[in-house]
Amino acid sequence: MLKKNDKKRTLESRLAQPVFALLLAVVLGYLFGFSHGYAVRGGLWSSALRKGEVNLTQIEEFQLFWSVADIINRRYYGDFNLRDLVYGSVQGLVFALNDPYTSFELPTAGKKFLQELSGNYEGVGIEVEQMGDEFVVVAPLKGSPAEAAGVKAGDTVLAIDGESVWNLSLVEVISKIRGPKGSKVKLTVKRGDQTLQFEITRTVLHIQSVSVREDGDFSIITVSKFGDDTETLFKRVVESLLKEGKEKIILDLRNNPGGLLEAAVRMANEFLPAGKTIVEERFRDGRRSSFTSDGTGRLTDVRIVVLINGGTASAAEIVAGALKDNSRAQLLGERTFGKGSVQEVDEFADGSILKLTIAAWFTPKGYSLSAGIKPDVEVKEEEGEDIVLTKARALFK
Repeated sequence: MLKKNDKKRTLESRLAQPVFALLLAVVLGYLFGFSHGYAVRGGLWSSALRKGEVNLTQIEEFQLFWSVADIINRRYYGDFNLRDLVYGSVQGLVFALNDPYTSFELPTAGKKFLQELSGNYEGVGIEVEQMGDEFVVVAPLKGSPAEAAGVKAGDTVLAIDGESVWNLSLVEVISKIRGPKGSKVKLTVKRGDQTLQFEITRTVLHIQSVSVREDGDFSIITVSKFGDDTETLFKRVVESLLKEGKEKIILDLRNNPGGLLEAAVRMANEFLPAGKTIVEERFRDGRRSSFTSDGTGRLTDVRIVVLINGGTASAAEIVAGALKDNSRAQLLGERTFGKGSVQEVDEFADGSILKLTIAAWFTPKGYSLSAGIKPDVEVKEEEGEDIVLTKARALFK
């Protein structure tokens, strides 16, 4: 789940030293140049750093960095690029957190990441997350080349174009899967005891995150992800439903890999009366904060069935959990993916981005989203007929 910081960070720091003083200044600008948002939650030590009360060069860990940097500057035989050393330092710092959901992406990859949030990027249309040493497909996006080829939620990526993903980072895996429109990529995946191969042609993906279709006396709203366009598109759907007087809704969140927190909260708000908890945010220092419905919801009286599966993750789990725990909807399908941490995205002036885990999410009744959400009615998906949707129709009757 993501929270966007729209203010771009700048590289700010001053140390009166030659070349590697500049290097350290740039690095520290990356590390401590956050002026607001969740960066201020780092405790007294980081607060003292921002106020200039601590001389970074005197801290033992930074003294080690300075010593190594100085040795490289004075004795390294070959040429080096200052910016590459900066990026390498920051990547090493982030990698040492050992958190698969935290990453630092260079400008090119950062641009692709932000394009994906907006709904526009070149690739095959799958969301991949790292789980231990494995790279697991959270979900193929609806209407994507990956879905058409047969890639499914839960598939484990073994190789890309014949190259094993062993020892690759999540960023590297994603970068290798993406590529220019018209090019092909070969994915080798594990599904249960099977090893499968897919050759997929990449395309420019612009997938509207919300769509609706009528089915008798109820409406089926499909949300493929929570992106920049979700709030606007969902508002249009709500207005249309109110105009037509629809009172039965099937909300399809299957294979929705999540996205932006704000979009999920606003969607859940439309279904809930005032004062209902949507999701609770918990921080490492013990603090908690809740997102609560504000009473402006316009679909508080409609009947809802929510469809979920193993590809329902992150922001999609927030919506499902909020409607279930507030007794606003029945959940139908399979247990969700279990992506219960929240990442904040900081974009820097050069286009690089830091995606950092800053909190964990819990449902209104206090259940961790990391454990996944269990459906009220469990229905296994089958090839061919959409048996889950068929069962949802029956629930309304």
